[in-house]
Amino acid sequence: MKTLLLNDLTDIELQMLNLATSVRENAYSPYSNYKVGAAVLGIDGEIYTGCNVESADFTLTSHAECVAIDSMVKSACYETKLLLVVLESLHSPTFPCGLCRQKISEFTPDNELKIISVNLDSESKIYKIYETNLTELLPNRFTSDNFLNL
Repeated sequence: MKTLLLNDLTDIELQMLNLATSVRENAYSPYSNYKVGAAVLGIDGEIYTGCNVESADFTLTSHAECVAIDSMVKSACYETKLLLVVLESLHSPTFPCGLCRQKISEFTPDNELKIISVNLDSESKIYKIYETNLTELLPNRFTSDNFLNL
């Protein structure tokens, strides 16, 4: 993992940052007030976005990263090239949760996906930017290779 500056981001990463920041405002989070926006760059070159949608039954909550991937899949794109998430956090780096990591890995055949987390302060200004990859976050992912051969 490394820390980045805003000017370290590429043009496509800046575009993804703007889209994820914008869609984050649409998050439905009346219980936690924890809004997350995500942008996924598909292998087709398109950017797909998602935000979290909470439910009173938290097990029904949709995570921003999963919503973005679902959006990619509905467009018949099944592989990711880059993931960027935007959320409010002044704490240590905040990356996708375990559930999201596993879903992301389903659409990242080589497990080398670059993941950028943009942490905002309480006024929605960029506080810190972190970069890692899926291998670092999910070194022993569950894949179809884990199934028994029948």
